[in-house]
Amino acid sequence: MLPFRFGLILLLTVFSCSCTQVHKVPKSAAPVSVVDGNEVFIVHSARIGQDYRIRVRTPAGYANKANKRFPVVIKIDGQWDFSLLTGAYNCLYYDGQIPETIFVGIDWNVSDAQVQALRARDLSPVALPSVPQSGQAKLFVEAIATEILPAVNNRYRTNGQEFLVGGSWGGLFGTYALMERPDVFDGALVIGSAYEGAEQPLQAQLNKLAAAPSLPGNRLYMGMGKLDPAAQSGLDYYEALKKAGIKGMQYKLDLLEGFGHSGMNIPGYGAGLRYMFARPSVSLPKHSLQKHAGVYAPLAGKGQAVKVQTASNNLQVVYGEEVIDLLALSEQQFYREGVFLNLTFEGDLLVAETFFGTTQYQRVKSNSP
Repeated sequence: MLPFRFGLILLLTVFSCSCTQVHKVPKSAAPVSVVDGNEVFIVHSARIGQDYRIRVRTPAGYANKANKRFPVVIKIDGQWDFSLLTGAYNCLYYDGQIPETIFVGIDWNVSDAQVQALRARDLSPVALPSVPQSGQAKLFVEAIATEILPAVNNRYRTNGQEFLVGGSWGGLFGTYALMERPDVFDGALVIGSAYEGAEQPLQAQLNKLAAAPSLPGNRLYMGMGKLDPAAQSGLDYYEALKKAGIKGMQYKLDLLEGFGHSGMNIPGYGAGLRYMFARPSVSLPKHSLQKHAGVYAPLAGKGQAVKVQTASNNLQVVYGEEVIDLLALSEQQFYREGVFLNLTFEGDLLVAETFFGTTQYQRVKSNSP
């Protein structure tokens, strides 16, 4: 069981603002405004009787890719740190470590002076004696699953992948929501989560999932700063999670020196997003690699040819003097770790995608035996 340490959940918060990108929406959708480049609209929850402000940042290529659908990252406490989160995404996307993604922030459209009581109501799974109507996290989970996400999915081209991000009470909620509805949420990125006082419902969730069939690979990333007073409760939860042995659940804890409660958002968002969207590396037999070997020339007739060759257990691209090691997603798809370079082989056709665009190559010389 998770130990009870200090009684009530820590009332700790973080601060910040917003970020970019707009497109046309259906005429039947709720009225939309643009704030700092984000689309902003209201979704009313009949379950809770609350108007929630929704802010959305679509990826830069959204408008030009009418047939493409995108994963969704949902920021709890969207009034704080939305721009920090999307800024981390921008950097990771440039490095090819995260796909094009829609970011959604959810907040209560009230001042900071009013927000804490609403956070206690919606984000905590246990009632706090000092805060009336607190402890309704289960209801908020259902409001997101059945009211807010359908409104987002109706307005935007989403692909069904949905991840939560939250800090402090938002981290507690993200953890609780993922374990409560793993059928809805693919993962949760939680920073400085304040678990104290919620040990009983959290342990009940772990027990239930431990006895259930295997999950399809849901992920939980926990970021904690060693200077954070809430860090011990995070360590306690992590140990309980490991002990539960939930089949099909992936999880990671980063406990970093020198960071406190809010500062952990800076490294945590980057590391957490990478973990949420980490790509596998498939081990392929030599003959599967060898069939792609050869020299490929640009179909457009301009630019430098590239050579594809096999190494001991992977594929390499030789471009000029540079030799680039690739990892395999499948027999046809390969990527370079830490750099935006994705290669797809279709017979003698090679499609190379970089941050700056896509180039098609035709094999002009085969190295296959």
